[in-house]
This record gives sequence, C-alpha cells and structure tokens, in this order.
Amino acid sequence: MPADTRFVILGDLNASPDEGDGIAGAVDQVLDATPVNETFVPVSPGGPENAPSNPFAESHTADWKMRADYALPSDFGLAIEDGAVFWPAATQDLYYLVGPDVQSSDHRLVYLDLHIVN
Repeated sequence: MPADTRFVILGDLNASPDEGDGIAGAVDQVLDATPVNETFVPVSPGGPENAPSNPFAESHTADWKMRADYALPSDFGLAIEDGAVFWPAATQDLYYLVGPDVQSSDHRLVYLDLHIVN
C-alpha cells in the first residue's frame, strides 16, 4: 500500500509481545511494521484487579490475563489523542457490564480517539 495511506488495524489477534504461548515474535511483526503506530498502549483500571501481581495487567484485554486485542493506527495521517481498554474497576458504575456474573465476552473493548492530520 502507498506510504501515504491511513488505516487502523482492529481486532482480536490472540497474541501478545510479552505473554502467552503464541509463536514468539509473531505479533511483533505487526507492531514493528514501518507504517504502524504502536507507541500508545491502551490501559484500564480493571486489568490490574484481574491480575494484581502481573506487571502487564493494565494493558490486558482478555480476562485470561493477556493483551490479545488491538487498535493500531497508521503512522501516516492519524494522531492518537487518547484511548483505553474498556474494563471498569469493580467500584466503577459500568462494572456490571464486565462483572463476574454478567459477561458478554472474555475480551474487552479497545478504543482510540484519533485525529486526522495531513
């Protein structure tokens, strides 16, 4: 694709650069690709509650304790303003959406606020 192409890679890659039993270095090929902006790692307050002793917990996106889901914009034409993993802490109002008895998925939503630039 041309170097001046805007894109966002979204989804469940079921792979982490730091944890899990996936093929070593596989997700790094995506994260380290020249046109991908991987500088912003979304985090949540709920991840650390799920795995208090895990140093990567704030970036976890799956309740089985791993960063498995991504929102990766292009380096070209998109600036990251903010983002997060939607995983409220047990004390937050929206926790009931991911709480232990009402789960729609074992994965959490990852989102970015992007600004289009020239």
